Amino acid sequence: PVLIDGRSGSGKSFALQHYSQNHDAIYVRIQYNMRMADVLLAIADQINVDITGLRPFQRIDKIVQMLVSLQRLLILDEMENQRSDVYRVLKDLVDNLTGKVGMVISGHEIWSEISGKATNGIRGMFQLRRRLQPKLVKLPKFDNDVILEGMHAIGIKDSKINRY
Repeated sequence: PVLIDGRSGSGKSFALQHYSQNHDAIYVRIQYNMRMADVLLAIADQINVDITGLRPFQRIDKIVQMLVSLQRLLILDEMENQRSDVYRVLKDLVDNLTGKVGMVISGHEIWSEISGKATNGIRGMFQLRRRLQPKLVKLPKFDNDVILEGMHAIGIKDSKINRY
């Protein structure tokens, strides 16, 4: 897995959405205050898997099986919006998908959150930090002109970029 950590407005979500639309990746945007069950349902919806009535570990197993069979990149964006119990799901997904399916985790201050939880001894966070640290990409803050120039240089002329 790759962890992309950058400030709001650095273009993470825009680039990941664009990539997923053009490369058949599974894109899941984490909504504000999502719980573990909500995140699992959002992933399941994207890959057309029914996980209703299953226990949490069964849901994760079924999702992992489908992701491995599909062999499509999983993108979890805006992870800063999730509740703390979602890190357990994230750890389970990282543990079960590493070496089998590509995964991108993106958000603002995600690395600080994971590192802080690991330092404070929160169960599972030390392992998650260890697995993600070598694949951490920290984005600098760009001003609007740099973002627009970069997007135009690669042929993206979508007017939505002007919101940055």
